[in-house]
This record gives sequence, C-alpha cells and structure tokens, in this order.
Amino acid sequence: MDKSLIVFACLCGFAVAQFGNVGQRGQNAYARGQSQQQYQEAPQIQSAGACKELNERYPVPGSCDRYVECINGTAEEKLCPDGLRFNPNVNFNAYPCQYPNEYSCLERSSLQPPQPTEQCEHQFGYYKLGDRVNCSYFRNCVSGVGYDFQCPEGLAWNSASYRCDWPDEVEDCDAEAFLGFRCPEVPESRELGPPAGFRFYRADNNCQKYFLCVGHKPRVLFCGKNTAYDEISGTCVSAEEVPACPVEIREEAARARLEAQELLAKEIEFNALTTKKRRYCQAQAVAESSAAVAPAAMRSSMCKSKNGYYKAEASCDSYVECVRYMAESKTCPDGLHFNPAAVWPEYPCAYPSDVPCVGRDATQPAQPTADCPHQFGIFKSPLASADNCGQYRQCVGGVATEMVCPAGLAFNSDSGRCDWPDNVPTCNTNVFLGFSCPNGPDGNYKYHGNCFYFFSCTGGNPRLLQCDQGLAFDAASGRCVDEDRVDCKIDSVQPFASTAQVQNTSPTAKYNNICTKKNSYYKVDGSCDSYIECIGNVAETKACPDGFNYNPDAVWPQYPCGYPMDVPCVGRGASQPPQATADCPHQYGFFKSPLASSENCGQYRQCVAGVALELSCPAGLAFNPDTNRCDWPDNIPSCNTEAFLGFSCPAGPNGNYKYHGNCYYFFSCTEGHPRLLQCDAGMAFDPASGRCVEDHLVNCSSGIVPIATQQ
Repeated sequence: MDKSLIVFACLCGFAVAQFGNVGQRGQNAYARGQSQQQYQEAPQIQSAGACKELNERYPVPGSCDRYVECINGTAEEKLCPDGLRFNPNVNFNAYPCQYPNEYSCLERSSLQPPQPTEQCEHQFGYYKLGDRVNCSYFRNCVSGVGYDFQCPEGLAWNSASYRCDWPDEVEDCDAEAFLGFRCPEVPESRELGPPAGFRFYRADNNCQKYFLCVGHKPRVLFCGKNTAYDEISGTCVSAEEVPACPVEIREEAARARLEAQELLAKEIEFNALTTKKRRYCQAQAVAESSAAVAPAAMRSSMCKSKNGYYKAEASCDSYVECVRYMAESKTCPDGLHFNPAAVWPEYPCAYPSDVPCVGRDATQPAQPTADCPHQFGIFKSPLASADNCGQYRQCVGGVATEMVCPAGLAFNSDSGRCDWPDNVPTCNTNVFLGFSCPNGPDGNYKYHGNCFYFFSCTGGNPRLLQCDQGLAFDAASGRCVDEDRVDCKIDSVQPFASTAQVQNTSPTAKYNNICTKKNSYYKVDGSCDSYIECIGNVAETKACPDGFNYNPDAVWPQYPCGYPMDVPCVGRGASQPPQATADCPHQYGFFKSPLASSENCGQYRQCVAGVALELSCPAGLAFNPDTNRCDWPDNIPSCNTEAFLGFSCPAGPNGNYKYHGNCYYFFSCTEGHPRLLQCDAGMAFDPASGRCVEDHLVNCSSGIVPIATQQ
C-alpha cells in the first residue's frame, strides 16, 4: 500500500509539473512573439502627476485589462492583449498581463470587446475541448491561433484552475465514463462504520494500470517499466510475479532483472572497493612490463594513439574513445553528431549545423518528446510564422526553450542558424522587419526609434544593420558617422537615396539620465538580479532568470547574469520570488540531488529552465550544498567519506595508499581522512614508495600491499 501511495503522490507532482503553470508559459509566449500591433488603442501619454513613483504600474479604475505604466515618471496608458488581465501585484520587471486564473478581476468589471477568430474565443486563453466523457483535450490560444493539447493519460482538463487535474476534481467531467471504470460498492460495517483508507483495483485490460478509489470516484495510476500491480500486496511488483500480465511483459521483466543482476556483478568484480551507487566508469587496469607502457597484445587495435577519438563507420553519432590505449564505443546524445575534428579530451559531439553528417550514413533512432523532435538541437518554433520569423526552439535534454534571433535576423531551419530574412523562403521579409525597400536604386534608410541601426536595401531586399561602436546612422548621407554628429532625438529624417517616406513601426526611444555611458550595464539598488541595460543611450530595465544574480563586473555585451556561487549578492537586497517546479527550487542553479545520500555524495542536480538534470562530480569529489560546488568529501558534514570512497585510512601516520583497479589513482590520508587523487599524465602510483613515478616503472597488474609514506 505504501508503494501505491508513493505512485499516487508522484503522479500528482507530475500533473503539477507539466501543467501547473500554463499561465506563465502563455505569458512567455506572448512576450516573445508579439509586437505593438496587439495594443488595440494607441498609447495615451498621461500627465506626470499620474505617477506616484518613477517606475510603477497602476490599474485603470473600472477596467480589468487597462493599466497605466510609469517609466522615469512618464505615464502611459496600456491595454493587455484580449483574454489577459492586468495584475497590479506582479514585480515591475515582470510582464503584468496574466490569465484570469492567476488574477481575479474583482470589482473592476469591464473588459475590452473580444477579438474572436475561427479557432479561439479570445486572442489568448485556455479552453476545454470535448464533452463530459472526453475530458482530456484543451486548446491554448496565442494571438488567435489555437494549439490543441491532451492531458497525460488519466487526467482531465480543469477550466477553473487552468491545469490537468484528477477527473473527479473537474466539475464538468464524468470521471467514471471518462476512465471506463466504476468503483465497486463496499459494504459498511455496523460496528465500525465505513471502511477507512483508499481502495485499489487492477485494470481488466492492463496489468500495469490500476485504479484508486477516492470517495467512490476512480483515479487511474500506472506502475513503472517492467512492474505490474499485484492485488495481493496492493503494490507494484516485478511483472514476472503477476500471472495476469501477458507473457511478453513477464518475459521482458525477467530479462531486465537478469540484466540488472549481471550489471551489479560486473560492478562488484571491477570496482570492489568503490560504492556501488556511484557507478563511476574507471579505465580497466592493463598489464604493463617494466620496459613498455603496455604490451601490444593488451592494447586495442583501434587505438592508434594513447588518448583520442575515432569515428565509427556508417554512423553520424557513434565513435570510439581511447583512454590509455583502451577503446570504448560511445554514442553522442540524440540530436548531436560526432565531430571527427575533435581533439581529446574536448567534448566530441556537436550540433548538425556545425558538423554535417556527409557520407557517414545513419544516426540513432530519434528520442522525441512532446515539444522536441530530438533530445538536443535547434528547430523551428511552432509559434513562428511568416510574419514572426525570428523565433526558434532550442531543445536540451528533450526540454524546449523558446529563443529569438538577434534583431533583424530570422531563423533558417535548413541551416539551423539565424540568417538574413531574405535567405529564408518561408519568411515574409517586409512584414517581419516592418519595412519595404522603395523603388529605385539600392540604398540605406533610417530605422526609426534607434539611430544606431539602419536598413540596407540590396536588390529590393531590406536588411537591418547596426553601426559600429561609437557611430550612428546619418540619414542625410546614408551612412554611419561619429555619433556626436547625429541628433538621435530627431524622429523624422529623410532617408538617403529615397523619394518615399520610410515606414515607422518601432516605438520611439526614450532618453534619460541613467545611461552615463553608452552600451553598458547598471545595477538596480535593492535587487540581486535586476539591472539596467543601456544600448546606445536608451535604458531598459531587465531581470536575470530566476536563480541567477546580476554581475556588476560584467562588461557589455557579455551576458551579465551568473550563478550565485560566482556572483554572491552581498549588500544588494533581495531576489525575485522563486519560480519553483516539481523538481527545482529555482529555474536555474545547482542543488543537492534527492537521489544523493551520505554514502552517495557525488550526485547533484542542475536545473535549466525548471528542468532537472542529474549529474555527478568527478571521481573522488562530493557535492557541497553550501558552496554549490564539488568538494573534498571530508569538507561536507553530511557525507560519509569512508563509505562514499570505499576506503578507510588505517591507524597510524599519514600516507598514500593504492587504489585497487586503477594504478593512475591513489588515496592520500591526512589526519585520518582519505582523498582520492590522480597522478599527473605519464605517471602511475607506486605503492612501494607511496608516490607517483613514471608509469613504465609500475606493474599495474600486480597487487602490492599499500604502505604509508613516512612523514
């Protein structure tokens, strides 16, 4: 029963992790992909008296989606996109328009008129699809375009909470008809009353699926791979122990159990003194004579040099790595290619755009996820369109992050790179850039709103270019000149080589006294992760992603955000509220893994965009949660150093001791604490002398009893 409750809790966490913050995803989709055309009315400049503070937002009385934004004391009335509500409680650095489930309208009742499309009731929103029997489908509307999704099996879309939920928690879902199961009636005892606890029932058509009955309503749960629900114990056990499972499932579970036993036996055989859980792959010790590095018979024939990489024939992503003449076949992560030009020990896998697979045949089968065609790669975003060509999707570990090309560039799915929009056949260059080249000779034209940029027309195709540092675009001469010669405050200058007026589609730049130096960063008082970026003389307030701190030492244009362990926040105030997920306390950072223990101290968790990646420290090091770095295990109070390293220092003086299984490593004992060290390249540990010597002087195949180095 305990195991079932754990599965129940895990599935709840999965539902929240996958769909618990759809408003944030929608907000990000809006912020990345939209332009000023979504504001239904032109911004209205208010009097300075409307601003109680220099930088703040205020609701417009009587409206749910209008607000006043003050920037440097200048007020501007704005309107949220159709379907979103203004939330006055968000941080100023965050986007203030959110979904109705994230902020109630309360007394402010009026909304802008809906802007429905054939697919959507509003431009933005989440809407249920299907009926009381088909409850798992829903639609996400972004700019009036509908994207249909389905909740994980067994969960239903809850229109009230904007998330996938247990079907019995969804008012307009018939849980029994949706799941195809009705909880049996359980007789009540006259003496004891109704039965206590939950009740579980295995599904008739799937031995790995079972139902949890809560208040006479069913919820569906699933056992893990190679396990099935056992009605006798009320838990998930190995499928080979459940007669109700089909033969092929029971045979697969039996094979998995045997493979696990064989793997464990090999680990014990090859690494008897090392903790089993660490699974650190050590190079197999080879017999060496006193006159040679290794006998030719013991070397792999593939290893032409001591350390290096070699491509595998007929494969784009497989390769052979040689470490001290020992060969091991490896495969790059799904979506990456092996780079034959890689020099050991640099990482040999790269994106296909950097390493095309020419004449090397096939790759491993794709491992797609709901958002990514491969685990790693750069792909066209489903949010991109002919008018919005700059958006693309980067997949890391099967998790998609929406990205945007630099200003003026569009994503080219053929090359996997940001490119000139006129080189991308699917991109409507003129609409994307908001500019059309006038008829006549080629020339350069003013980009309204930023005098450091300009349009260059060649063959009727516009490209957005930037002047070099210290220069600004002079529309009169049609070229970049010293910026002191250009009055960037003038909004309308006749373009060079043109008889037509250039279309102005960008907001007017605002100058202020914050930018004392062009192209620079400035800290925000009272904040660890907010900063001001000046591009030219135009200031913009920004915030680092959750989990990063602003680095005051960053020099423009390098990225100004870093991990707290590299950029401590001392005397600079607070950070933004955490944006935790089911697996990560912050969107980015390094944290202690829940899989780690006092005997398995080397494992830690890296969070990237709220997705956790399990990693391990280098051999002999443990993760220190106080510093968020890999450290000596004896520096970490929660780590059992002896159990973690599989070695205890003997009583007596300090000394160095043989590490069985690899003569290039050894244990060094100081004040009774062991540390695993490695000899320098070309050296091996000699137990007789207790130090590293030239490796041809050590017979790595012999078992010499380690002795302490006299101190």
